[in-house]
Amino acid sequence: MHKLRRAMVRPDRELLSGIVEVDETFVGGINPGSGGGTGDKVPVVMAVERIGSHRLGRIRLQVASAPGTLELVDFAASVVAPGSTIHTDGARMLRRLADMGYTHEYDTGYNAEDKTTILPGLHLVASLLKRWLIGTLHYGIADSHLPYYLDE
Repeated sequence: MHKLRRAMVRPDRELLSGIVEVDETFVGGINPGSGGGTGDKVPVVMAVERIGSHRLGRIRLQVASAPGTLELVDFAASVVAPGSTIHTDGARMLRRLADMGYTHEYDTGYNAEDKTTILPGLHLVASLLKRWLIGTLHYGIADSHLPYYLDE
């Protein structure tokens, strides 16, 4: 199955374009009393192409080595076509995307009236990813195999 998952990824696939949401999520169980990327959760960087106001296009997912690093900026540059508009949550490290040939727009969730409007495509994809991993693999995924599942 891992060979089939890898075979589904074309090395010459087109970059995401238009309006793209970029952020990270964390996969891997429940750590009571801890939030975000603490504990043994695995950081996953994500990019979701928006088509219109209520439709999503292509997505790209990749395991990150650590949460909140410049690896997210490098990921965005490798999967999003220059000239595209990138929406983020306003993390300071992502603001350098504007200097790399992208139109960078951000909304911070801290002062938003409706937090569900901040990066809705990413939140939907992250939720579906986690639900798929739980429902299909029943928490039985090794960190070494996660990149294969993200390819699927």
